Amino acid sequence: MSRPRLDRGIDLRAAFGVGTLFVVLAWVFATADLGPAAGFGTDSVTDGVGFALLGLIDASPLVTEGFLLAFILLAVVLDAALGGAVHLARREGGEH
Repeated sequence: MSRPRLDRGIDLRAAFGVGTLFVVLAWVFATADLGPAAGFGTDSVTDGVGFALLGLIDASPLVTEGFLLAFILLAVVLDAALGGAVHLARREGGEH
């Protein structure tokens, strides 16, 4: 039976770089002035996203952009990818 062994060949420069990056990012996030949270009020974000995906911008309670074309193109591309995957997975010879 074998046991995991601790790797002793640690690169100290990389460890120092990672530690320094952690300290700098922690300092930046701790001292950042984010201001008060804005939020969306009483409007439903889910409704706004749904209306935007279907191109019903005027019915949305939020100010959104229409994504109907992108939604349809993504559906077509995913459908083609699924069809290609089924075609590639199908075995030759007619047997299941």
